Amino acid sequence: MPLSSRSVSRRTTLAAAPLLLLASCRWGPADDSGSEREAKPTGSASAKPSDDDQVTAARDAIRRVEVFVSTTSNTHGRLSTPLAALTALHGAHLELLEDHSDPDEPTPRTQVPARTGAALVAVRREEQSLQRTLTQLAGEVSSGTLARTLAAMAAGVAQQIAVLPTNPKGDGA
Repeated sequence: MPLSSRSVSRRTTLAAAPLLLLASCRWGPADDSGSEREAKPTGSASAKPSDDDQVTAARDAIRRVEVFVSTTSNTHGRLSTPLAALTALHGAHLELLEDHSDPDEPTPRTQVPARTGAALVAVRREEQSLQRTLTQLAGEVSSGTLARTLAAMAAGVAQQIAVLPTNPKGDGA
């Protein structure tokens, strides 16, 4: 006999009610009487800690990896197509984090391996490091929106890592 969604939701509600009571959760409209009203925090929205340091750290990490990927792409022509999506991803992430860096600011020097296969391995390593950094920063921020954004960026990097070729054609890496 198939279960209707009405009976399933009724069972779910009945099963969840004791758990809510055990957890001291309230379900339904709040009672405006009593000491509960007095116990509410009176802090302002400006009391939240600033996430500026984490945003700066995310921008710096993304910019550093973007420069490495771009340099690798320019150095190894065969990698320009596979790395194009990464370059676009990093640019979008920097734009999302409102990166208004000075265009005259010197870019960090990066050393790209001479062999294409080794360069691809280095790109993968740098991207994995960026993914870990973004994940860590997502856990440190106080803003839920920023945490979700950084976590989504880390997931985007992970997706791009997954589609990177393991070894460029014709290179013995």
